[in-house]
Amino acid sequence: MLLEPYLIFNGNCEEAFTFYKSVFGGNFDSFVRYNEMTEGNLLPDNEQNKILFISLPMGEGIRLMGMDTTGNTPVSDSSNVAFSLSLGTLEEDEVYCLFEKLADGGEVLMPFQQTYWADRFAMCRDKFGIQWRIVYRVTEYI
Repeated sequence: MLLEPYLIFNGNCEEAFTFYKSVFGGNFDSFVRYNEMTEGNLLPDNEQNKILFISLPMGEGIRLMGMDTTGNTPVSDSSNVAFSLSLGTLEEDEVYCLFEKLADGGEVLMPFQQTYWADRFAMCRDKFGIQWRIVYRVTEYI
C-alpha cells in the first residue's frame, strides 16, 4: 500500500517541492513540466513551465506528489476543503528538526506539547500554506 498526499499549487509547486526536498531529503522520482507534454502546447506561454507532475519519495510506501493549476482552475482558500499532513516519528531529535524546518518562514499554530495521543505534538503552516501536524511517540505506531 502507498500513501501519496497530492498537493496542488497556484504556480509555485517547484519552489514548494524544492523546499520539501531540503526538509526531507531524497530526490524527485518524477518531474514533468506542462511544456514537455503535447497537451501543454495548448497552454499560454506563461503557463508552459509550470509543473504538471512531481513526486518526492519520503520513505517506504510514502510519496509526496504535486502539481500546478492552470487556466481557470486556480486553488482557492474558499474551496471548503480543509486538510493537513501529519508526520510521525519514533525519533525525538527528528521531530524537532522537521518542525523547525517546516515552520521556517511559515506560522507556528501550536508549539510542542504533550497530548493524550502523543508524547509531543505540534502544528505549523509552512510558507506555502500547507498545514503540518508533527507527532512524536515513544511507542510504536499501531
